[in-house]
Amino acid sequence: MNGDALTDLLDSYRRAARTGRDMGTMFERLSAAYLTHDPVQAGIYEDV
Repeated sequence: MNGDALTDLLDSYRRAARTGRDMGTMFERLSAAYLTHDPVQAGIYEDV
């Protein structure tokens, strides 16, 4: 994912979130998906 795509995704989270907590939950889910699917990170983090 390039920087522009990440910025667009985070902007969509900001628009969709009704509260700061919603935004945080969406970001946590994104982070967990990255850590469990990226080939390098997946070998480091088993449970996220």
